[in-house]
Amino acid sequence: MYGMHGRIAALGILAWGLVALLTVVRHDPNTSYTPATKRAALDAHPRTRGESGGAQVKDMRGTIKSVNDRQLVLEAPGTPPTEYAFDLNGCTIRRGQRQTGPSDLVGGDAVGVLYVESDGKLFARMILAPDPETSR
Repeated sequence: MYGMHGRIAALGILAWGLVALLTVVRHDPNTSYTPATKRAALDAHPRTRGESGGAQVKDMRGTIKSVNDRQLVLEAPGTPPTEYAFDLNGCTIRRGQRQTGPSDLVGGDAVGVLYVESDGKLFARMILAPDPETSR
């Protein structure tokens, strides 16, 4: 009787070992989510720098011609000067080190605009204006 229980236990241990061995053999390190393989996957398909939701982020500098809560018209230098209208919906506006709103911008201010273009329209993402107190 003792011999029969020993054989059953040995078969159970052998089956468990076989299942464990097959699990290790079938393990593909390229599909695990370890930091190294995750980094390799990101390197294989990098997000292009300067993209915002699939659109290329561009920058432009110029002088404000007009501004209201919804739109900024920028006059870019050139011969002749060219005007560009930017939608301000969701735009961050910084004057010096502080965040502000469109009401703090005035015509004639020199600014930099980070924007994306979609369906022929320009959408400002960030407007950077120098602080008049520190730029004197």
